[in-house]
Amino acid sequence: MRVTSVNHILYRVWDVEAAYGFFVDVLGFAPQKRGNIWYARLGDVLIEFARTDPPAEPPTQYLFGLRVEDLDQALSELASRGVEIVRPVFEGTSFWGRQVVVAVPGAPPLALREWRAPDGPAFEGWTPRS
Repeated sequence: MRVTSVNHILYRVWDVEAAYGFFVDVLGFAPQKRGNIWYARLGDVLIEFARTDPPAEPPTQYLFGLRVEDLDQALSELASRGVEIVRPVFEGTSFWGRQVVVAVPGAPPLALREWRAPDGPAFEGWTPRS
């Protein structure tokens, strides 16, 4: 068997319309509804929005991260749209670069990550900062 790529990620949300709108209208994902399943597509990866009960407390842990080219520019755009920062920008501990955690309406937060060259998803020469 050979796995060739990530196909879809199940994202359990308590407000499908709000979370889906955030991904499509704010983040620029392509809408990809199929029957009664709501997907938002980025490249060949689908985020599947599945309903769950709202949590008792607002979640602070993100479930996955997205890569951005310019974190400062992304934050400026998100601020202009009133997006809440759950965890301010911080230096990565397992990668060279910066990350921020943002709130998603009706859903768990997500991370936005900016890699610093030469690091990236396939870089093998990473070492911790000294």
